[in-house]
Amino acid sequence: MEVTGLVIGIAGLAGLFKTCLEVVDAVESYNSFKTDWNILKTRFQVAKFRFRDWGLRTGIDQGKLGPNQHSSAHDRVRCELLKTLFHIIVHDFGNEKFLDNGVDGSIKQKLNWAIRRKGICEEQVETFTNLVDTLYTLAPPDVENAPFATSSAGIANIQQTLDGIQARNKRELEKEIYSWIGGSQNERYQDSLRQRLSGTCDWVFQRPVFREWLGPEFASGPKFLWLNGRPGFGKTVLCAKIVQDLSRAPEKLIDDQPRPFLNERVAHFFFSSDIECRNNPSLALRSWITQLMKHEKGAFELVREKWEIYSDPIKMQATALEIRDIFTQLLHAKPGCSLIADGLDECSSYENNNKSVKDFLDYIGSSIAGTKTRLLLVSRDELHIRDGLQENVSGGFTEYNITAEDVQSEIALLSDSIINKRLCDRVESLRSSLDGDD
Repeated sequence: MEVTGLVIGIAGLAGLFKTCLEVVDAVESYNSFKTDWNILKTRFQVAKFRFRDWGLRTGIDQGKLGPNQHSSAHDRVRCELLKTLFHIIVHDFGNEKFLDNGVDGSIKQKLNWAIRRKGICEEQVETFTNLVDTLYTLAPPDVENAPFATSSAGIANIQQTLDGIQARNKRELEKEIYSWIGGSQNERYQDSLRQRLSGTCDWVFQRPVFREWLGPEFASGPKFLWLNGRPGFGKTVLCAKIVQDLSRAPEKLIDDQPRPFLNERVAHFFFSSDIECRNNPSLALRSWITQLMKHEKGAFELVREKWEIYSDPIKMQATALEIRDIFTQLLHAKPGCSLIADGLDECSSYENNNKSVKDFLDYIGSSIAGTKTRLLLVSRDELHIRDGLQENVSGGFTEYNITAEDVQSEIALLSDSIINKRLCDRVESLRSSLDGDD
């Protein structure tokens, strides 16, 4: 490393070191430890003392090369490892924004996700202690007396340790952000797929209105299709089949049938009659966001940035307004999303006369306006849904009413399947009875 580069590198490390000190000081000042964790708190304080002492003895805390600075600081690899180590400390106890802004903000900015949830955990203290030990190994303050990693193998071991910690932090961060969004696991989709009989639900892919919805052209903004039908027409199973086909890889066939597929991101939600879902159609937004985050790194990063802004030590999940803001920005930043929802008729609030459904449709209509988004709703033809669509979807929507002719053959197949199953059950029961008589 050239002299100029070395000076800049040491100055940068000095700034990072100062930020680390501010972060670990903030941990104690906000009493982030559980009251019965005295031993853990003592271990943390010892590690913090050693960390601060390392900075004093090496001179890095002064932003210059002190007389007792070890020559290992001249090594580019060691400087990079020190930088990585400091970043891990800031991430583990603080917030990545500290690297740019310092620790002068609010309590919310100072405390990271782990502290906000349950206080400092044993794993974090263990990690911090190990990092301080690694620091003394990598760049010991006493050149003559302390051993240090001079071999390439020693450097590689340190790098492997730091990589492992970073990977763990990344997993924990992702887990926390997904929990904050609050997208629920939707078992109704898989259940509906299992209920489908082979050869059914294919008819929808031949309907011109559906093929138009699937097409690549977005002549006048988003595409909004409402499939509706009477009870007993297999709408939920049909919707599950649509999701399965459109979510498949382009080279994969389902039931050996070549069908259209979407290169874009596909997200789905199946409403049910449980209390939470029935009174809160906005649960679909949380589920859609979660799926879009998993489809593309850019979507996850956008949500992560919003989490940095909105996350709060008191509330565990994003508010409805925050979710709407995130969802709208996702659709505008990531064009080509295809959103599917089944069973909106399951949502009804007895207290507000279906106002929640109309509000949901109003928001959906405004959020997809000006985007290249496909939206498919599958439900019964109920008045409050129709009114909500006509009043609130300014860009208009296309409708297809599922008729008895569409599903007549499928109802016959289902009837035959039920009869055959019952006959098989009776035969098996009779066989067992005869075996018992013997």
